[in-house]
Amino acid sequence: MLFRSDFQGTDSNGDPIDPVLDVGKKDLFVFRPNTAGDYSTGRFYMLLDEVASNFLTGVSLVEERTLVGDVWVEKGTFLINQGNSLDIVLFDPTGPAGGVGVGADTQGTKTTLIAGDDIGLGNNSSKISGLDLIENDVTLGDMTLRSGNILVTLTGSDTDTGNNNLVVTENDVFYLEVFTAGNNTSAKDRKSTRLNSSHP
Repeated sequence: MLFRSDFQGTDSNGDPIDPVLDVGKKDLFVFRPNTAGDYSTGRFYMLLDEVASNFLTGVSLVEERTLVGDVWVEKGTFLINQGNSLDIVLFDPTGPAGGVGVGADTQGTKTTLIAGDDIGLGNNSSKISGLDLIENDVTLGDMTLRSGNILVTLTGSDTDTGNNNLVVTENDVFYLEVFTAGNNTSAKDRKSTRLNSSHP
């Protein structure tokens, strides 16, 4: 896990390019190559500064407006996990005092999109480590992932995930098929979210 480090890009001659980024475990930064497809030279940019309460693990940029269960997530927002957590949080950097880039802490609005307890992520030693929102239907082999599904990986094993008690390990990728989401996800109705296994 990255705790604090400096990053600086180089030009085609190998000379340093400003700025120097001081990146920590709560930040998300971008590397942009000078030439598309050639990642040997380029620049680093701060995208989200101090956005997580603990440390940033799973991150998925919402590239198209997408319906997740009964909640629309907007283009330019992020699905994140704030580290040491079972929840999937929707972060909107365009909220009150919002913004991205180098400078002061990134401001915006955080809301719980998926409460881990409500979908059976009950093993507190196994946290979310990776996320990816599916914005358009895609077929992988004999499986079709639908717009609004969320791919998830965990740091460990969980033996009763979702209403179908899916068994997953840290080596698995599974997806959430969401029916209700947001702050009103109800723990008394675990069938509101169903999980299915996926190994794309």
